[in-house]
Formats: sequence, structure tokens, C-alpha cells
Amino acid sequence: MKFICTLLCFCCALWSNAQQFYGVSDYKGGTVFLYDNATSAIATVYKTEVQAVMPTGSLTKGADGRLYGIAAQGGAEGAGGIFVLDAFSGSYQLLYTFSQQDAGQPTGELVLAGDGKLYGLFASGGNNGNGYMFSFDPKTKVFAGRYHFDSANGSSPVGGLVMHSNGKLYGVTQAGGNEDLGVLFSFDPNTGTYARLQDFSLATGAYPATSLVLAKDGSLYGATAMGGTEDTHAGGIFRYVAATNRLSHLFYFRWDNKLGSDPAGGLTVGTDGQLYGATQRGGASNEGVLFRFNTASKTYNSLYSFATETGGKPTGNLLFHEGRLYGLTQAGNTYDNGGLFAFDIASSSYANLYALKAQDGIYPKGGLTLAGTTLYGVAPYGGADYGTLFSYNLPTAVFHTVKTFEEAPNGINPVADLTRYTDGLLYGATTGGGSGGRGVIFSFNPVTKKYQSRYRMDATLGQYMASGFTVGADGKLYGMLSTGGANSAGQIFSFDPVHNNATPVFQFSEAGGAYPDGSLLRGDDGAFYGTANSGGANGQGALFRFQPATGIFTRLLSFSGADGANPIDGLTMGAGTRLYGVTQWGGAHNLGVLYAFDPATGTTKKLYDFDGATGSNPLRRVVMGHDNKLYGTTPAGGKYNKGVLFCFDPKLGTFTVLFHFDGNKGAHPFGRLAMREDGRLYGFTQKGGISDSGIIFRYDPADGATKKLKSFVHSGTANPASAGLTQHCTSPATFYRDGDGDGFGTPAYSIQACSAPAGFVSNHLDCNDAAPSIKPGAVEICGNGVDDNCNGLVDETCTTTSRTEQGRNAPAIAEMLALSLDAYPNPSATEFRLSVKAGSTEKVSLRVLDGAGKQVEVFQNLQTGKVLTLGRNYTPGFYLVELRQGDRLVKLKLIKQGQ
Repeated sequence: MKFICTLLCFCCALWSNAQQFYGVSDYKGGTVFLYDNATSAIATVYKTEVQAVMPTGSLTKGADGRLYGIAAQGGAEGAGGIFVLDAFSGSYQLLYTFSQQDAGQPTGELVLAGDGKLYGLFASGGNNGNGYMFSFDPKTKVFAGRYHFDSANGSSPVGGLVMHSNGKLYGVTQAGGNEDLGVLFSFDPNTGTYARLQDFSLATGAYPATSLVLAKDGSLYGATAMGGTEDTHAGGIFRYVAATNRLSHLFYFRWDNKLGSDPAGGLTVGTDGQLYGATQRGGASNEGVLFRFNTASKTYNSLYSFATETGGKPTGNLLFHEGRLYGLTQAGNTYDNGGLFAFDIASSSYANLYALKAQDGIYPKGGLTLAGTTLYGVAPYGGADYGTLFSYNLPTAVFHTVKTFEEAPNGINPVADLTRYTDGLLYGATTGGGSGGRGVIFSFNPVTKKYQSRYRMDATLGQYMASGFTVGADGKLYGMLSTGGANSAGQIFSFDPVHNNATPVFQFSEAGGAYPDGSLLRGDDGAFYGTANSGGANGQGALFRFQPATGIFTRLLSFSGADGANPIDGLTMGAGTRLYGVTQWGGAHNLGVLYAFDPATGTTKKLYDFDGATGSNPLRRVVMGHDNKLYGTTPAGGKYNKGVLFCFDPKLGTFTVLFHFDGNKGAHPFGRLAMREDGRLYGFTQKGGISDSGIIFRYDPADGATKKLKSFVHSGTANPASAGLTQHCTSPATFYRDGDGDGFGTPAYSIQACSAPAGFVSNHLDCNDAAPSIKPGAVEICGNGVDDNCNGLVDETCTTTSRTEQGRNAPAIAEMLALSLDAYPNPSATEFRLSVKAGSTEKVSLRVLDGAGKQVEVFQNLQTGKVLTLGRNYTPGFYLVELRQGDRLVKLKLIKQGQ
């Protein structure tokens, strides 16, 4: 009874040890998800943290004294968000991320209304696609759409809103209204009432270009970009009186005027009551001008012409402080990135305060905001490519980058499948985020559910890792990047999980093969085999071998149309020496092929042409089942043109469609199949199932049944476009490569997995994995100098004779038998301790040869009876030790294992 209970517990442990699969989804920035086969549940175990980026416009001081701003992109749904900066402490906080329902193009300026809320505008989006007005409560963090613009009452609002003393908000649109040339409107925050007040026209001024400003006389002033007098139509300055609902046009710009044209930003009221502004064009260098406008006399004066050398094309609002105007230029200056300037009205002197460098933020489009004695502003670009928030202290003239925006510091949009490493962690890569959006390498702990960014891809590496890592003989992880590199054709790189560094080891080219998108396959010879989707002799892809120890790359095959074109997702190791793969195109029907490649002979064989009815354009490599059959999927073709699950028997050469995806039970399988220890195959589709979000399915070769297990949902795991699932078990086993198929594995090539893949076994007793006749239990063949039964001795059961010399044959035999060599431990992952014994005082020598017959070490005049230590620096593999004394020779085979 006790035995039965123990057996049941053991079986339960095995069952629970491999019930989970991990995968990644790039949906809404990306997640790591877990599928638990025991409960048929899908859980998001990590969600990518996506920050709002590309700040735009100007910062607004809130009632709490903090500075509020808008980011135009990024966030959880890629639509941007609202953030706040505490100027005193320097702390930054993202308060709200815009959703896809909110999505539009924010104009970039917030205004504090009398109700304590911040109001802003979107130039697009909303219920009618014409933009909308929103409010945001900084205290409760409640966001609300307040008005949706339409073509009749104004569309595409521009700039920001202005708070009038009557308690209403006023603004302008660039389009809509009677002539579709824009309107001036008001909005009452208390009642939610929107009113279209005035329609702009080409005759008097159209397409308002700036925010309104409330002057000391109680009137609202703004500028238009077009319209006006018949000979100019360059826009002008207007006034609106709310009490009388009267719109007046006061001044018109001229396109060819050195006094400036194309006004930018809003007008600013000086302490003298006059209006100050800037244009993007005109002036001496056509880089724009600073101007002053007297509202009483309607007099316009150009104060300063911007120049490329000191900054040009200002676009934001001006800030009036202590007799000086402060602003930003978006072009020109020392680094051609724009900069900060000041203009002293009394002396008419211009000061170029700071020239923006790339790391500071570039091409600012807003104005400056004063907090204490420090100016604050934002730039939508530069920094880490996603903009910055910066400050400039007036007393000290010190510029400081307060925040460098990064969309996803820890990575975004993972696509490559996860790879288990010897430390028990799962490793993967993202296609975006990190430094400059190049992606990151990350690890995920299945036990603690901790996600950690391990390495940020930099300029030395390419980009876009489409498939998982491969563990090399040196313990490093190797992967391929589809783009970038020295030839812009992709790279092979290594990653050291111990020291967290990545190194490019090979640059792809069009000649050798370009744009790889799969994983590398470690061959029996220690080299990596893989495919490149393009390039090669015919420009349709290549199959290659790369030896990491020497850095030698060899193109083994160039694909052509008839035999298959554009190989995809790498290669699969078969039960023997053959490698299997698929192409996305080419073949008899130009819908892809299944092929085999033999590294030993260099020959390729086309196994099957996909024809549409049996599937088309495969995306993922096949897997070898326990029955030595190949299983795979295609994303299209089949009875419903939603993809198929297929099987190919290499022994019989037969191809069979196992299942036609129909939508309800999944559509368009995307990920590679994963096999459990019971031989069942698991995969997922990108579409179909509930909400057309994709499903996880299972195929059982034992009964031929395909079953829909679970539908993805729109909670972060929907519509996965990743390379495949990774099986997880709490206690993975070590399996060894059995290249010759004799049932015994080599200690030189081991992997950790939940179950043995095809071509791997659980023992490492083989001493020659290239010869099936050499294995434990084999009969020792006398005189061949080979350890046939892998016991570490050569010809140990054979009778040894020596040369008869002057009748001394018996003593010679005794001396030979007295010469002996033992090694322990053997096999060893560290070092070997050799014990040498001899029956005479004649000199003894010892040499070590590697598996290729190359001499590794030599010891002359060796002292017998002592222990010799060697092998610590040997690479994994087989070594032959030869002990010689006179004409007597003893051989011993050593097996060095990988650590």
C-alpha cells in the first residue's frame, strides 16, 4: 500500500511538474502570460510599463503650484497622457494616460479654470473625429470629455483655451463653421454649454493659428494664418469683445514683408499693456520676427529678426518677465536644434541663452513657464529620442534636463519566445523600448514572477529579435537580430547572463544571407545552423553554419524559387543528423515548402510543396514529435483559409492535414508548436475564438484530436503575434544529444528541458556520438585502439603480447601489465586526477589528444606513483590520453563535461 501511494505521489509530481506554458504578447505594449493546463486559465503575469512620451506645448501652473503638461504619445494605449512636475522637489508623475477612446492629437496646452480643473483640447479624435475638449481634475484624477467638435460648429481646435473674467473658457478652431475656415467659441464649465460665437472668413482672416490672450482692456486677442486684404491673404491680428460679441480685424501680415508673417504661438500682454508675439517667417533672414502691437493705436512694430545662427522659427508663447521676453526657437542655433532666448524691450537687445544639444531635447514647439526664478519647458524630440522636460535658472544661467522621456525603459512589444536558462529564469527580448526604442533583453522568474530588464540594446547591435535564444557550448545565449548591424542586414550576437553584457559576433550581408528572423540551432559539431530570410546567391534567402569558437560563417545553401524561397524561423533537429525547415514562399505553387538539409553531405531535399488547400505560407518551423514525425502549422490556406495543422512522416514521405482552423476553434495559427512530455502539442492562434482574440489549442497524436483549450481576451494577451509557447516545470531535467541514435547521449552537448526533445536522451554514457556501434554494453573489438564499450579503457579484455627479445618475453609482459593509468573523476566537469603506475624505472611520457587528434598537452619524464591534475581549461568533449614507457603504450579516454 505504501508503495502504491508513493508511486501515485511520484506520478502526480511528474504531472504537475510540466503543466504550465509561458508566452509573450505584443498587445497594447506587451505582456508575459501564463497558461495553466490544469485549470485552463490564462493569466497576465507581467504587463509592460509604457510611459507617456513626446511632451508638447507649454507647461501650466496649477492651483497647487505644480507644473502640468501633456505628452502626445506613449502610455498604456499609445495615445499619450497628462503629467505633473513638482518644481520644488523635482519629482515627476504621470497622472493619466489617454485611452484609444480619448485618442487624438493634443494641442499641448492646459488651462486652469475656476472650478479647479485643467482644461485642454484635442485637434482630432472625439465622437466626430473633429477634436474635442476635455477636463482633468488633478485631485481626483478624473478625466472627462466635455465637448466634441463637429464641422458645423467648429473643428480642429488649435492652441489652448483662455479663462475669461466672466468665468467662461474661450478658444478657436482652424476649420469648421459657415465657411469651414474656423470659429471662435466659448464654453461654460459650470453649465457645460458650448457656443459658436464667430465664423472666420477669407476676406477678413481665416485659419486662426494661435491661442487667444485676455488683455487688460478685457478683450481677447489672437492671430490668423491666412486671409485678410486681397493683396496679401497672409492672416492678421484680431480682437474679440465678449460683452458685445464683436470680432474686429486690426492688422494684416504680408507674405513678402520683412516685418514678419505666419504668426506662431499666442500673443503675450506686457506690463505696458501692449501685445507681443512672434512669427515663423519673414524678417531679414526669413526666420521670423519678434513684434509688438499697440491695441490702442493699432500700430505694429518689428522688434527683432531671428537668424539661423542664434535660433529661428519660434513657435510657442512668449513669457514676459521683468521687462524681458523669454521664448524658444525650434530651429537653427549652434546645433540646429533650436534654443532658449531673451529679448530686453528697453534696450532692444537679444540674448541667445542656451543652444539645445541632442541630449537636451530638440525642436521645442511651446513656450516657457516661470516657477520661482527658473524657466521650465519641454521638447518633443531628443534626449532618448522621446523628448525632455528641462529648466533654465535665470540667476545662475544654468540649463538642466529635469527628465528624459523614455517610452518603455524596461522594453515594449516582446515577440521572441522565452528561453529557459540554467539559472531557472526565462530570457526574452523586446522589439522596442529601452534606449532609443531599440529594445531590451529581459529575464522573468517563473517562481517570483519578477521581470527584470537585463540589457538595453545599443547602437552596436541591430534591432528586432523575432525568435528566442539558443544556449551555446560556452554557456552564453545566442540570438539573431533581423535588422541593423554594420551592413544593415542583421546580426548574430551573444548575451552573457552572468555579467549582463551583449556582444555582436557576426554581421549579415546580402551575399551571405540577410534579415534572419529565427533562432539558431546548435549542431552536433558545436556550430550554429540557421537561415536568413533574404540575400544569398539568388536573393531569396540562405542556410548557413556559424562556428562561434572561430567566428567562421559559411553559407551552405542559397534558396531559389522552385525549391523554396525566403526560409523562415530557422531549423529543427531531427532524430538523426538531418535538419528540417520551411520557406514562406517558392515551391511549385509559390506558397512555401517543407525541406530537409543534411549537414554531413550538404544536400537539400524538398519534402512537400504547400498548395493552398493543404496550407500556405508557413511562418514557424516544424517540431519533431515523439513518434519521429514532423508537426507544424500554416497561418493561411486550408478549407477555410484560416490555416491548418499538419504532419509529415519523414520515413514514409507522407503529408497529412490534421486540422483545418475555422474561426470558432481558432484562426491563423501564429506561434510555434510546443510539445509536452506526453507527446501532446500545444499552440495558439492570433485570431478566432471569443472576441476574435485568438485561442490556445492542443493536438494529441495518440487519438488525432484537436481541442480548443482557452480563448484569449482583451486584457493584455489578445491577438498574440509572438514566436511560440515555452513549457515551464519546477524541476527541469538534463538531456543529452544522441546524434547517432544508439540510445546513449554525449556529455559534450546537454540541455535542460521538461521533457526530452527529439534526438536527446536522459543519459550521457556515450563516448562516440558519431558511431552507433560504440556505446555502453558493446563488445570490445581487440586491436582497433578504440574504447568500444565506453568504459574508459581501450582493448581491456584482450590478451597483450610484447616483442620477444633475447628470451625475455615473460618479464616484458609483466612490465607491460605493470604500466597502468587511471583517471578520476571521469567524466568530469572540472578537472581530472590521473594516477600513473609503472613496473620499471624507464622514463615515462604522457600526451593528451583532443577528439580531432590534435595534441593538447605533453608531459616528459613523468614521475610515477604520483597524481597528475589536468583538464581544468579543456573545452567539453572527448580526449585521449597516451601513456608511453619505452615501446609500451596504454590509452585512456577522458570525457570533459560542460559546467
